[in-house]
Amino acid sequence: MASKLKSFLISNLAGGINKYLDDFEIKDNESPDMKNMDFFGVGALKKRRGYIKLGTGLSNHPTGIFQYKTTSKKEVLVMDGDTLKKYSGGGWVSISGFTFTSGKDTNACQAGGKLYLSNGTDNLVQYNGTSLTELTGDNTCVGKWCVYYDNRLFCQKASNPDRLYFSGTGVKDGNAPDFSAGGGGGYLEFLPGSGAVITGAFKFGNYLYVLLEDAIYRLSPAETAGDYNVELVVKALGTTSFRTIQQVGNDVLFLTHEGVVSFGEVANYLNLRITDLGSRVKPILDTAGGEEKEKACAVYFDHKYYLAFRRAGQTYNSELVVYDTRYKAWLYWDNIRANQFLVYIDSDNNRHLYFADDNTANVYELGVGLNDDGDGIDAYIYTKKFDMGDFSIEKLIMDCSILFGNVYGTIDVEVITDDGAVAQSLTMGEESDSGGIGRYMLGYKQIGEFGAGTTTSGNIANDWRYFDVGQDTTMVQLKFSNSEADEDFQIKKILLTFKAFPHYMRDDIRYVG
Repeated sequence: MASKLKSFLISNLAGGINKYLDDFEIKDNESPDMKNMDFFGVGALKKRRGYIKLGTGLSNHPTGIFQYKTTSKKEVLVMDGDTLKKYSGGGWVSISGFTFTSGKDTNACQAGGKLYLSNGTDNLVQYNGTSLTELTGDNTCVGKWCVYYDNRLFCQKASNPDRLYFSGTGVKDGNAPDFSAGGGGGYLEFLPGSGAVITGAFKFGNYLYVLLEDAIYRLSPAETAGDYNVELVVKALGTTSFRTIQQVGNDVLFLTHEGVVSFGEVANYLNLRITDLGSRVKPILDTAGGEEKEKACAVYFDHKYYLAFRRAGQTYNSELVVYDTRYKAWLYWDNIRANQFLVYIDSDNNRHLYFADDNTANVYELGVGLNDDGDGIDAYIYTKKFDMGDFSIEKLIMDCSILFGNVYGTIDVEVITDDGAVAQSLTMGEESDSGGIGRYMLGYKQIGEFGAGTTTSGNIANDWRYFDVGQDTTMVQLKFSNSEADEDFQIKKILLTFKAFPHYMRDDIRYVG
């Protein structure tokens, strides 16, 4: 005889994806597998927003996207093959003055009213808001990237990857940078003869931090201009990609060979700490090899750290993991092929998140609409395998109640037992198909008799629904999904009602005599 009826409530679903632990060990609000979902409210989940195309007129997949900003201009720029283009009048217009080596990932840094572009092959190129000028002689640095610190430009020359070159201070006044000793320039060398490669740098507090793949150094100005104090602050840990370095509040996040870490200064900038943030998505990140991690890029926007990368063997970035700082949890998204991101602030001070597509000749705005440039968003979440407090006791799952938020269209629901079998499969919501809502009323037959495709009647938006399960199992798991364009769903809470069988009625198959 079964025991009295019990209930199991999951009131918070915002634990994010956790690939580090298995389906049984994760927290009740975490998911062992989810895709294209987002957080909202106190602890609810919804289908992520989509993206729309920005402009026409690109011929190649862009290899960089930037903003040029002055008191009178706010421009969006992209690198299209060998040409820098700006967004104007709904299209992309070429900027004259220099032809770049085609297909090179390009980075940019603004200083003194000029934008400096570097790709590791060409000389440094300067953009003044009208045209491009190639910098030569003492004014150039052939580096993959450059940063502005202490009124100077800093860059790594491709010919000497263990050296960080710096210019004189004239760049702050809009003059071309001078990297010669006579012009106030010079260089700093890190671990000479060791094969060290500088992979990135960023300004934080009063210091410039220089990253190798396996170390972090800190620079601070000395009394003599250009004479920098250099100290090792982190050993055996650095970044794989300059493009993943993003300041997030009082911390800086970046990708390492071990995953995503948070780097912060504390105690009045006297002490430093490294925090591992990416363990829960490390199995996803580990699908990328060392070469693929060099191509990763990231951005911080609307409380989220977006990290795009490619799996081993892929030729473009197709994966995206998102760390939400409000929920301190991770999400996994796909079909967002970002080569580089840009947070653009328009003339009305509205913020937009753009990304340069790494596989097609397009730029998109992310977080807009309910489709990906017209395509459906394949979104789903598997819950944890719930054992209701005792994995060894057989339970009769009586019914399941679900509290929904906004629902546009339908949502597919599956009930999965401890052996992985789908015990129930049904569809809730409204659809235009005549075989959908209204064909059968909920309760006309037992849900399981309809099988896959059963649809409830009525609008379930901001309401709750329940259905019978009637299944014996020790653990139960739920899956929610929708892959249709222009449809959306939100899940707030789940309530499972069950009866636990007495201890002596455990499954004999598992008994070892």
